[in-house]
Amino acid sequence: MVVEGGSKEEAMPVLPECIGLDYEDIRAMLAQKHQTVVSQDDPMLMVASILNVFLNELEKISQRHKFYLSNAVSSQISPLILNLEKRARVRLSLSNASETTMNRRLTG
Repeated sequence: MVVEGGSKEEAMPVLPECIGLDYEDIRAMLAQKHQTVVSQDDPMLMVASILNVFLNELEKISQRHKFYLSNAVSSQISPLILNLEKRARVRLSLSNASETTMNRRLTG
């Protein structure tokens, strides 16, 4: 790529798929907020690579935590739900029995 002044600048390597910022976003933000132009090969951009790797690892940990937490909660809640369903069936059968008894008395 040719930049101002006619010098050649190599194409910036693409960061791996990640949740972090890419180099162009970082360079644009630094130019806008700090009036600092950072070249594509500035070593400071290595910090972005390191932080993006960190964010990716953090995302993996977060997904794993979410999976295990979901399983733990599910394993605790399932017996409670089964117990509630059982109680609801018992109450329904008692209610039906009471209704049957009341109907017999009213019609009998």
